[in-house]
Amino acid sequence: MNKFLLILLIAIVASTTVPAAEDFDVEGWWKDFWNKVKEFLKKIPGFLKSAYEWLKNNGYWDKLIEIVKKYGVPKGIELCTKLLKKEDLCTDLVNFLFSFIK
Repeated sequence: MNKFLLILLIAIVASTTVPAAEDFDVEGWWKDFWNKVKEFLKKIPGFLKSAYEWLKNNGYWDKLIEIVKKYGVPKGIELCTKLLKKEDLCTDLVNFLFSFIK
């Protein structure tokens, strides 16, 4: 049975046509891709605002901020210290960054 499936797979692959590289419009593909990326980025602020409002209205926002402050600061300092090997600098940097979270 496995040999039959292998032969069938080889037959399918052999009969598949692939467009030639010179027929592929890279510039057109890139324009389409970039336009889709721009469209997606335009939708993000609205989504973030609605997500924030939902979290705030349902009482989850304050709990989330509390968890981030409680566990995020020590983990942030730990990760930074692991990378930079300077605990004092990392402590100041992480505390500064977390000071923006209200």
